[in-house]
Amino acid sequence: MDALYAASGGAKWLVLAGLDRFLFGDWLRGARTRPLPAIGSSIGSWRLACAAQTDPVAALDRGHDGYIFGQEYSVKPDAREISTVSAALLDRLLGATGASEVMAHPFLRLHIVTARGHGLTATT
Repeated sequence: MDALYAASGGAKWLVLAGLDRFLFGDWLRGARTRPLPAIGSSIGSWRLACAAQTDPVAALDRGHDGYIFGQEYSVKPDAREISTVSAALLDRLLGATGASEVMAHPFLRLHIVTARGHGLTATT
């Protein structure tokens, strides 16, 4: 395998839970002799951040718990509120050492794809 890709779409986070647990918890644990680019956007990058932690299944559990139970918004949330809730969810997913574990993974190299909308797709 030359790269690992994970697409955006929040529903995938839950639908692929069992597959992620197998892929990241067992199959991906094999030793590699070269780096493996892990490329994701949106929730896909969060899934790959779980994969790159020391205990990927525990990271997935934290992420799923936060995604299902940790998101509470006002009736009309603004960008600041959404960012605050999302940051708290990401902190939960990473735990105390997750960010450094992702950076120090022996072969996974996490790449996060982002895009900014312009014109009709821009936010106000």
